[in-house]
Amino acid sequence: MTTMSISDRNLRLAILVAFIFSLAYIYPVISADRFYIDDMGRSLDGYLGWGQDGRPLTDMLMTYLSFGFPIVDLSPLNQILAVIAMSGTVVLYTSKYTENVKPLTLGLASSLFIIQPFLLENLSYKFDSLPMALSAILLVIPFLLSRRMAITFIISIICITSSLALYQASIGIFIILSIANVVFSTHNKTIDDIKDTASRVLQLIIGYLIYSLIVVRYFVTGTYASGHASMITESTDVIQTLLSNSGRIFGYFSQAIEPYNYFFISVFLIAIVFSLFKEVILQISTHGYTNYFKIAVIIASPFIVFLFSFLHLLILENPVFSARVFISLSGAMLFFGVLFLRNLGRTLSVVLISILLFAGLINAYAYGNAVKAQKKIDDLISTSIYQDVNSNGKVFSSLSVYGTMPIARQRTNLEHRFPALARMVPVYLNGDWPWGARLLQLNLLRVSPSPLGEASKKALCADKPFVAKMDYKLYAVDSTLLISFIDNPCK
Repeated sequence: MTTMSISDRNLRLAILVAFIFSLAYIYPVISADRFYIDDMGRSLDGYLGWGQDGRPLTDMLMTYLSFGFPIVDLSPLNQILAVIAMSGTVVLYTSKYTENVKPLTLGLASSLFIIQPFLLENLSYKFDSLPMALSAILLVIPFLLSRRMAITFIISIICITSSLALYQASIGIFIILSIANVVFSTHNKTIDDIKDTASRVLQLIIGYLIYSLIVVRYFVTGTYASGHASMITESTDVIQTLLSNSGRIFGYFSQAIEPYNYFFISVFLIAIVFSLFKEVILQISTHGYTNYFKIAVIIASPFIVFLFSFLHLLILENPVFSARVFISLSGAMLFFGVLFLRNLGRTLSVVLISILLFAGLINAYAYGNAVKAQKKIDDLISTSIYQDVNSNGKVFSSLSVYGTMPIARQRTNLEHRFPALARMVPVYLNGDWPWGARLLQLNLLRVSPSPLGEASKKALCADKPFVAKMDYKLYAVDSTLLISFIDNPCK
């Protein structure tokens, strides 16, 4: 199949379609307007801190956007810029490997990159959303360049290194699109595909080495990055660590597909198999069996693509497990979107892609409404606590929390139907989690987090709370504000 010839006008229309859909997709997140974890600290103190975690380009980007330091809250501008950048890039990518596709179809198919459910967490960050999105699209850019240009090799290395210096978890996208490049290429000789693949592998190795030798060596100082960067081979029990990582990864994916019935899932699996069959038939009918490498890659591509959406987690000793680190799944969604457009015909491909996009909208709006509901409770509880402390003339310097603050019923409902989305709605006043103190700081209580110590545990039973309300009790333990969300803390 040849590269698509599309007019500039149609390309602009396709980008506009992708952007409009993406904006509709992130609207509930923007509308919820809730500070997402680290956002609270950065909005209050204007600090950076990404560089010490191996992300110095994020420090630079956010400093430039704020015209200096301290950085300021620009939301929802960062989130809007993120979807603009992603929309344009993925439409250009999709247009490269498809032909005779209408702008509406092209824009919608490209939007599959954005609607994978885990990306909602990345887009929830008021500060992090833009650098995370740029990290992802930098790994798409090498596949938009002409392979015949000598400079392409160098640009690809720069893109890989820069992507890692923005957000490391995106790296699987480059590998996924390297596999897609073999599946969708027009080469008729095995050697040509092998050369292309070898070139991509070499680019990845050099880019990673530059990142390791420069960024990791001279920028990484934080315990967060160093604590999660060691390879699984450093574990005292490699097999047990591998099984543990596999189990947790499986948990994320199984929760993500849990809401959908087997028929829904089976339809898309059949569509994938049929599309691969057509790709193999096209290859054989056009070039015979000479390019055995391409045929093998086509057959194995769904497994390889899926594997590299999480392999970076599997091979680490102590990976960060959160929805945002599955950002590489966006590359897999883009791959399947192009695969459907090439092989299922205009009507069927549009129907299947539209169903996926509609499911994505359901995810986004269910998630956004749960976030909005939890924010209302955040504001209600934290404002009430501030008023209680202030009216009693108390002054505290630290905070300890026993139990968990009230959880929005919308979040509870979400947990029953969409458990993968519910775990992306954080509950801040929750035991020793330090972000509870940040929530109270947003409401003028200047307290720092403190673990629940023995003195605080004794106070729960021995002391009388200075405030007792239906949802919480407040205790004064020296300079520590102790909040108990448990009705009978002594039991």
